[in-house]
Amino acid sequence: MNIKMLTSAMGLGTYVPAVQVLEYLRAQGNTVTLELFENYFNEEVLNKYLKNKKEYHRSFKVAKLGHKLAEKKLGNVLEEEDEEKILKRWESEKIEKFIIFSGNWIPVIEDYRKRAKDESRLKAIVVHMDIGTAPSWKHFDNADHFYKEILPIDEMGVQFLFEVPRKGIKQDVSKGEKIFFIHGGGWGMGDYRERKSELQEAIDCKVIELAHAKEEVKEEKNTTYYLLDPEWKPWEPDEHGEYSFPSMRNGETNERLDNQNMKALLDIYQPCTAIISKPGGGTVNDAILTETPVVFIEPVAEHERKNEEVFEKLGLGISFTKWRETGFSVDVLADIQESIRRNKAGKPGLGAYIQSLLKGE
Repeated sequence: MNIKMLTSAMGLGTYVPAVQVLEYLRAQGNTVTLELFENYFNEEVLNKYLKNKKEYHRSFKVAKLGHKLAEKKLGNVLEEEDEEKILKRWESEKIEKFIIFSGNWIPVIEDYRKRAKDESRLKAIVVHMDIGTAPSWKHFDNADHFYKEILPIDEMGVQFLFEVPRKGIKQDVSKGEKIFFIHGGGWGMGDYRERKSELQEAIDCKVIELAHAKEEVKEEKNTTYYLLDPEWKPWEPDEHGEYSFPSMRNGETNERLDNQNMKALLDIYQPCTAIISKPGGGTVNDAILTETPVVFIEPVAEHERKNEEVFEKLGLGISFTKWRETGFSVDVLADIQESIRRNKAGKPGLGAYIQSLLKGE
């Protein structure tokens, strides 16, 4: 099959899962090409995007305000000329099957539908990584049910698993050292550094922190740093024209890690007692893959707040505030780990399900 994968790098929670599904589908013999919305930003828009990224990392207050404004201002930022080039290329490539991880692409798909000689030949699958409605999906309307919508995790629980190769079995978090991986998602947003300080003052533990700039890496007792390479830009393909998984480095040595299919990141999770981060869909997907409990710091946006509400109800995580009230109990985290294992048991693979839909099975 010839499949077009459409996503965005506005959040790694929509970028990384798209690349993971792409890898699976290619391994099954499908032809899959990936396009990022940011590839079509003009220089002014791209520079503003990069500036916002830095500001959101620097200030949690600015990040929350920025997300509120984004929900109100989102529209099609593509120039008409760029969209026309996209549509003509898809027509020349005879693209009929789409997998969409970002709502930014919907206006383009809608225009492609209007130009199609036989719309019945088109198939479009939407994958929502968040239970709450993320900003790019605010104006999405599927009244005619043209799009097949999938939530890997919905209000009933885990529905699909990402087919990501993993080695070894996750140990019970009630055993071994207390190790916590703290981060603020792909953009490093939120009050995770404050929560790190509070946790280390309260209990004897080790912390792994994901830094976003070399100057953030410090020599601290019981703290290990990894660096999300600030030079890596998702929308810049490699020398083979392919889009890569996030580039990660050892914070101390600056050595580049093997992060193909998120191997480095998932290996870091392996010994961890819990992940402490925002309630993003991508982070919870990592937790499901590695059977690692999640402790949620304050959400940045409303869709993350909805995520947290549902994930807590399902037993997949706990808010930092509630965990603090337990005295930072590891037993509580052990219960969450068991809930994750129950939720994922016997669930089908997402890539295999998508492939069956596109084949019409």
